[in-house]
Amino acid sequence: MKRVAPFKSEAELCATFIAAATRPSGRPDIPSKTPREPEWVAYPETGGFDILLVRRVDGFQIGIEAKLRLNDTVLRQALEGQRYDPLAPGPDCIAVLVPAESGRDVLRLIAPFCGITVISCRTDTQPPFYPYLPRNDLGSWAGRDWFENLPVNRVRLPEYVPDVVAGASAPLQLTDWKIAAIKLAVIMDRRGYITRSDFKHVDIDHRRWVGQQWIQVDSARGAWVRGSWWPDFKSQHPINYQQIAADFEKWKPANLLIEEMPNV
Repeated sequence: MKRVAPFKSEAELCATFIAAATRPSGRPDIPSKTPREPEWVAYPETGGFDILLVRRVDGFQIGIEAKLRLNDTVLRQALEGQRYDPLAPGPDCIAVLVPAESGRDVLRLIAPFCGITVISCRTDTQPPFYPYLPRNDLGSWAGRDWFENLPVNRVRLPEYVPDVVAGASAPLQLTDWKIAAIKLAVIMDRRGYITRSDFKHVDIDHRRWVGQQWIQVDSARGAWVRGSWWPDFKSQHPINYQQIAADFEKWKPANLLIEEMPNV
């Protein structure tokens, strides 16, 4: 009888892992009687990884690449960022996430010598993955399967946890530029136009927006309004859009209500 694949896509594989790794009980193998915050936060499509897992208590990072089969390609992808520039920002540990029993056993033997942890994930056990995530207490046995890179600097995290799908075939990313662009969109929502000063405030170039007809000049107002190809950031990042809008008072321009005449 033909064996049925446990996961239909890398996105489903990532979703199963994230749900278990970030549940409020902390370690997935030890249920908790009292509610508490998850020990780990998952940043999808961050730092060049399908998942960047971050431990709340100390910021410890695990960069994870996901594949439906353990092969040399996924091991190579996991190593790429560290191989070319050892001084570049990176996670504390690197891992590959694959379905249990997938791929050749020899690669599971080779991976630790490359400093890579192989996380095996399945749907018929609890917890659904192994090995367990490393704990921050010294001497913990849970860290024996993890290999620390001791990076000079860790991956810089975005201001918000990306509301994107980890492991998608055409992944969206919540970059610094995208956050700044959403801030401009929020200003547009509230005020009805944006100015050159607004672009300077969020530190992005207005020329791309003009060239792609995202914005157009409103001569009567002396500012930019939505163009014919205004990007729909709200549908791309519905949760992050709401979060950024909710933080409006924290980042808004000081001269928000002042009419300006930009040199357009």
